[in-house]
Amino acid sequence: MTTKSEKQQAMFLKIESWKNSGQSQQDFCKTENLAYSVFHYWYKKYRGQEAISTSPAFVPVHIKSMQSGSPLAELIFPDGRRVNFYQSIDASFLRTLLS
Repeated sequence: MTTKSEKQQAMFLKIESWKNSGQSQQDFCKTENLAYSVFHYWYKKYRGQEAISTSPAFVPVHIKSMQSGSPLAELIFPDGRRVNFYQSIDASFLRTLLS
């Protein structure tokens, strides 16, 4: 019986093969006798895994000039989430937030 991680590894190898094949996704799926929906599901997981492994441990923090109603600082995470700070914060709080 195939375990979940073995199935994932096999599908990720197929995705690597597709990337090196030069074929479109649909043509590759036809050649491999693989349902396009299954390929797309695993490709989405593959990209998510790839993003995690290639994302930097630290991202730049930009401090904007103080204007009324606008944040003092904004953190933008690699997945697009944002955290706005409207007042000064302790470095220890920021360290806790990022860990």
